[in-house]
Amino acid sequence: MSLSHPKAVCICWIVLAFSSLGCGATIRIRPYELSADPTLAEGIVYYLPTTRLRISVTYSVVEVHVWNVVMANAHGSNPLKLDDYGRPIVVDSRGNSIARMKDDSIAIPPAEQFVLERKIPPTRKLYVRDRVTVTPVSVPDPLLAFRVDSDAMRSFWVTTKDAKLTLTPDGILKTANSTFDDRTQQVVGGVVKTGIAVAKMVAGVAGVEKKEEVVLGTVTIDRYVGFDEFTEVNPPPKARVVYAVAPQTREFAAYFDTAASFDAADKASVKVQVDSKVDLIARSAVTAESLTKLPGWSCVERDAHLDGLLFRIPAPVLETVLVDDTPVTQVHQSVAQAGGFSWVPVQSHMFSSTTIGLTLSEINGGATEYGYGATSSAEAIANALQSSAEAAQPSVKTLEDAAIQGEIDRLKKEKELLDAEAALKKAKSEAAASGK
Repeated sequence: MSLSHPKAVCICWIVLAFSSLGCGATIRIRPYELSADPTLAEGIVYYLPTTRLRISVTYSVVEVHVWNVVMANAHGSNPLKLDDYGRPIVVDSRGNSIARMKDDSIAIPPAEQFVLERKIPPTRKLYVRDRVTVTPVSVPDPLLAFRVDSDAMRSFWVTTKDAKLTLTPDGILKTANSTFDDRTQQVVGGVVKTGIAVAKMVAGVAGVEKKEEVVLGTVTIDRYVGFDEFTEVNPPPKARVVYAVAPQTREFAAYFDTAASFDAADKASVKVQVDSKVDLIARSAVTAESLTKLPGWSCVERDAHLDGLLFRIPAPVLETVLVDDTPVTQVHQSVAQAGGFSWVPVQSHMFSSTTIGLTLSEINGGATEYGYGATSSAEAIANALQSSAEAAQPSVKTLEDAAIQGEIDRLKKEKELLDAEAALKKAKSEAAASGK
């Protein structure tokens, strides 16, 4: 019985880069409800994933023959077991075959020869003697759809350089650079061994009776089930739900002539039991509208929205496979509905360029990596202002020098004028003195 965990993780990146000088841009989501009538709304719709289980069971169709060991010369009217040549098979008193001689004679006396006479008509059973596998499958949850409001990503002061939301073909958040490994591998597997051998007698004589079981063939059936199809056994905090695999007549039509014969056949019971701390049935019924009542959501004039991206927080559960109420294997496995919800705010900031990366697992929708990077443009603006000031300084200095030089030139000319006036006065004075 082998157990393994799925290696496959589909990663999804949501990259947003903003350059802003004022009001911020954001990714804003609102609940989205599918309508029966065609509607037209702006934005992108994405779904949160929900975990369903693929249960694969291989049944062996076994035909059961019950024979009476009777004296060869005293058998009744019921059919005898024949060999490949159509001759009655001769056995000893314990039901062991006795080989015939070359001349077709029996080596033991007639009084010790026995044959196998049919006791009851042959019946058919469904045994589980091969692998049982349980594989988690991620599908879009129709109850958890959200619309990304593209209007909120536009702002007069904001330039959105890159904004990518990549979805899977069925609408689950995905990556622009996704890689897939094999997700069909076994997660829970078990081999139930029985004493059945192909076309061989395996049981000894019980009194004067011999039982023979022959494997006619195998049939593998698959079930894709959500937890809403399970039955609750225990409530939280030690919650337990169970799903019983029910083979259908059409799946075994090659081995049963009528539905009545199939219904009458004994069938091994196969159950998948899941233990967790929460009510998985109730969690599978959560709607997008109900999430708007949680903290983080804003509601303005009955418009509920969230400025960021919402995703699941998966949690482990214990899965047990039971065959005929006997546990054959157990494993812990993460399930989307077993945990809660979280969100990452996505919004630009003043004077900053922001890059936000969110990596989600497509297996269960949980975050596997979160990255945040921001470069501030405030420093660049300050440096630009400083550079402008420094560049302006030579011009200012030139203007100041020119003003000073002009003042010097004015004072020089004023001095020259004063000197000329003084010289004129002196000349007039000297001329007056000589005239006397």
